[in-house]
Amino acid sequence: MIDDYFNKLLALSIIDTGDVGFTEYFDSLLQAGDVTARELLRAADEIYLTEDKDKYIGLLEIGYFRHLNQDERILAFLVCIEVGNIREAKILRTLCEPYSPEQLLFQNTSLYHNIRMKNDNSKDRELIDMQVLEGVSNSEIVKVGRVGYAKINPLLTTSIPWWSKQTFPNSKLYVRLNHHEFFASKPLQAINEEILIPANPSWWNNLEIYKNRKEGSSYYIEGSFELPREQVKYIDYHVDKVRSLQIHAKRNNDGNLSMMLEELNEYYFDAGFLMGRCIHLDTDSGFGTSANQAMLNHLDLAIQFYEKDKINARNDQDLSKGMVVDASFRTHLFRVENIPFNAVIAYAGLFFKSKYLVQEWLKDQLRISIG
Repeated sequence: MIDDYFNKLLALSIIDTGDVGFTEYFDSLLQAGDVTARELLRAADEIYLTEDKDKYIGLLEIGYFRHLNQDERILAFLVCIEVGNIREAKILRTLCEPYSPEQLLFQNTSLYHNIRMKNDNSKDRELIDMQVLEGVSNSEIVKVGRVGYAKINPLLTTSIPWWSKQTFPNSKLYVRLNHHEFFASKPLQAINEEILIPANPSWWNNLEIYKNRKEGSSYYIEGSFELPREQVKYIDYHVDKVRSLQIHAKRNNDGNLSMMLEELNEYYFDAGFLMGRCIHLDTDSGFGTSANQAMLNHLDLAIQFYEKDKINARNDQDLSKGMVVDASFRTHLFRVENIPFNAVIAYAGLFFKSKYLVQEWLKDQLRISIG
């Protein structure tokens, strides 16, 4: 029963409904007496518990499925939500897949030649050199020479590339574009915690981590709040669904200091994923170098998704203590090279969703406040 139900949902999820939203499309199927649509309602009635149905009773205010009784309307909305989750999961995978020449963006431009080259002279198949891109009003739209327009990957905060270009004009910059979109003419512009492991504030000011040593810290948001005093935490937890910010820093035997920060959230949990927003950086500045004088070799922003058993595995681990399970899939969204070490503060504020956890980390690590 359950397998058959979800196979039918999967089949529905790949139907191109054109300019019509899926809810409107499914409504039209039910009104026409479509056999598969009616079978889905009957299966949903057996699969979902009363509490599952009660959660969505507010959707009855929406004008769809008026020809059905109340219970059937809720079941119809549940079917649409499940199809939406399946579609969202597919979109997320697509946004993270490696670049390849046959993708729409590269069929219409020469940008495949501008993909970032790794140290071994192979393409990283994720990031494009921003030197060949022209911004349009600091938006998600980029102009590609004289051939047309593309868009920045929607998983990246749009302001980051343009702020970086203005702030670090002499640095190499790379950005992830949405490879499934290309426009001959300009498209419309979008309108745009409890501390479990405290950070060691003493190492930051002068990068005081010895060779083969490491430091780490973790910050969590719990699920209960005192409103309105803790409104920021409430929004972080319930709207952006952020759960923790975890940090790990280590200096290797060659003296290179690397740092990884990962913000975990459940924003796409209904689609089956735990998401991690990651900042990774490294510097060759030695022990005792002032953070104000140190330079980063690189800083990159990445997004990664954990699914199935890896969700529980990742939730049971803490990056501050060392290695964690590999993500199910991931991609880099942005990279900048040769910038001041302290720039990580700005990127954390721009890229991470939780203002509260970033504030707690900065207060704990640097004894500063970002307002």
